[in-house]
Amino acid sequence: MADDLPPLWNVNWQQHAACRGCDPDIWFPRRGKDIHEPKTICAGCPVLEECRAWAIFYGERQGIWG
Repeated sequence: MADDLPPLWNVNWQQHAACRGCDPDIWFPRRGKDIHEPKTICAGCPVLEECRAWAIFYGERQGIWG
């Protein structure tokens, strides 16, 4: 069964994300809204690569990821 799960199924990396506890609305800005704040938070995140890989693997099309 575990072999059938996607490689990023383990989401323990999210516990270490710099964005943990932030207002979710900043990650899904409306068109034309400033994205400096979320990009700054991402830049210093210890799990940036895992977040980016998650978004790519799952085809996230909305929001700011890694």
